[in-house]
Parts: sequence; C-alpha cells; structure tokens
Amino acid sequence: MKKVLKLFTLAILMVSTGTSVACSNNSYEDNIERPEPILPISKTGFNDIEIDDIEVSKYAYTYDLLDVINNKLLKANYDLDRIQYDIYKNDIEINLNDDLYRNGNYKFILTNKDNQNDTITAIIKITNSLYLQDNFQVTDIGEVYDHRPRSILMSLLFYNISMIKYIQKVGDELTKVSNYTYNDSLDGVTIQINDKKPESKPKNFYGKLNLTYKINPFDENNGYTNIKFPATIEKVIQNGDETKKVITDLGNLSDSNVYTVIMYLISTNSIAYNYWSLLLNDFDIDNFKVEPKGNNSYVLRLFTKKYNEDEKLPEKPSEQNGEYNNSSHYIKDTDGIEIKFTSL
Repeated sequence: MKKVLKLFTLAILMVSTGTSVACSNNSYEDNIERPEPILPISKTGFNDIEIDDIEVSKYAYTYDLLDVINNKLLKANYDLDRIQYDIYKNDIEINLNDDLYRNGNYKFILTNKDNQNDTITAIIKITNSLYLQDNFQVTDIGEVYDHRPRSILMSLLFYNISMIKYIQKVGDELTKVSNYTYNDSLDGVTIQINDKKPESKPKNFYGKLNLTYKINPFDENNGYTNIKFPATIEKVIQNGDETKKVITDLGNLSDSNVYTVIMYLISTNSIAYNYWSLLLNDFDIDNFKVEPKGNNSYVLRLFTKKYNEDEKLPEKPSEQNGEYNNSSHYIKDTDGIEIKFTSL
C-alpha cells in the first residue's frame, strides 16, 4: 500500500511540475479551429415548440427530462407515436426499454417522423443511480476468509470505502445468502437484489453485482495478529495493547441501523482490518436489539454466537453458510459490550 501511495504521489508531482507552453502569436491563436459548444438541449425545426426554458441541469433523472419534452410536444399537438427516439448512453445506442436510471452520459435525439428536419437533442449526465454495479466500482475484492456473505461484504466495503455511508441501506440485502450465486470455480459470486428495471424512481439499491475474490482462510499464526483466540470483543479491539481504551460511546450517528453502529465502532476504535470479518461473522447480529433510551439516545449490546472451537471451516459455500455459520469460531463473548450513541 505504501508503494502504491508513493507511485501515486510521484505521478501527481510529475503532472504538477510539467512544462506549459503559452502562445503569444495572436494570429496563430485566431487560426485555431474551435468546435461549436455542445448545448444541453437544442433543436432544429419544431418552430412551434419553445425549449429555452428547459434547464437540463436541474433534472436528476432522464425520465423527468423526457416527460418535459414530451409534454411540450403534446401541447403543440404532435403525436408521440410519430416521434422517433434515438438514445445513446456513453456513445452506445440503447432504447427506451433499457434502464435509464443507470449512471451514464445520455444523449436523446427526438425526430419528427413526418418531417426529418424537426429534431430535438438533449444531453444529460446521471450520477445518482442505485444500481449495484454503478456504485460498487471495484469488483475484484482480493482475499476473503471464506464464502460467507458477511466476509464478502467486509472486503467489498474495504475496496469501495465510500459506500460505507450507505451500509444501512444495503447491508441487510448484501448479507442474505439467498441473494448469492457462487460460480463453479468458487472464486467469485453474483449478487442479485431485485434485479429488474424499476417501474418508478428507485428508493433502494437494486440490480446485479459480479464479484471475484480469492479464498485465504484466517490464520492467527501468520504474524498479522497480536492476540490469541478465542478472544473477547474488547481483546480484538485492543489487538494486544491492553492500555488501549475501548470507545463504546460513539456519539451521534447518521442512523440507528445495526450495521451502521458496527462500522462506526470499527472506525472509532481503529480496529485492524484483518478482524472485520471475524467480528461480523461471530457477532450474533440476528439477535441484536437497538434500544431507545429517550432524547434520541440508544443502546446496543454487541455479543457473539455460542463459541464452537472444534468445527473446522468447510470448503463448500453451502456448508459454510449452513450449520457452521450458527456458531462463533474466533471470538468468545456472549456477555459482550454495551454501545451507546445518539441519532438525531
């Protein structure tokens, strides 16, 4: 990681110290061919339609922009069945049946079939997609300890760190084994959540996500751990430093979702990444209860499943997600720790 950061810094320095050339010959500058500016919306013909009042930048969805244009056509007594819609996403032709809620640079060309000189061209960039693949852009998530959804989720978030803030919206769905289809070579998985074109503006994450990874089971003897297992939650957080105070009052959180609380606990206490999956898998999350205490304050007790020291990690995903997943295997703490926080 340090090597990557050094290379990145070097690249920045090379760009910032690059030589720039300024031309002082005005006649030379005047001869430079300048392309016409690309307008967000323009037209030829359609003399009975006004488009100057359409502010493309204020629309967050392609469908809203199309509705405005279509309404103008209808008010001018045009038959929409006689309008041809040519649609391009990132310079690739698509059609109205595609999912236009996805991120991308869209170009719409509306042509009057009865007069080819009548055209309206609109360009809009969409960046608010809730489609999984549009948001989790790093899909090769490196090494994971096992095939269980919570192990995969932790690695997925590590490689797509900006998505942690949305964990309350997608955490539950990304940890449902019913949403997982493992490939035959067992080095990847397809996650599908309501994978169909939305009929209205999406409110939740949806779609398909194809991930690749390499299984490398956790090994407490590999030199990356400072504690002996089984360990308590506190010992895992301290990671061998018994003077480290475990922070259990997390302050004000964005929401009271269990996954949000866990991720704040991890970040606030700077818990080592190699323990993230252990915590999430050994926590008895299905039995956690966030208890309101009044004045927007809450308490959540974090504790583990019943510890099983004899059961070894099975090879098949179905077995890992079966009986094996009903026990904790590294963290032994049924009493747990109490977390306090507020959420306004």
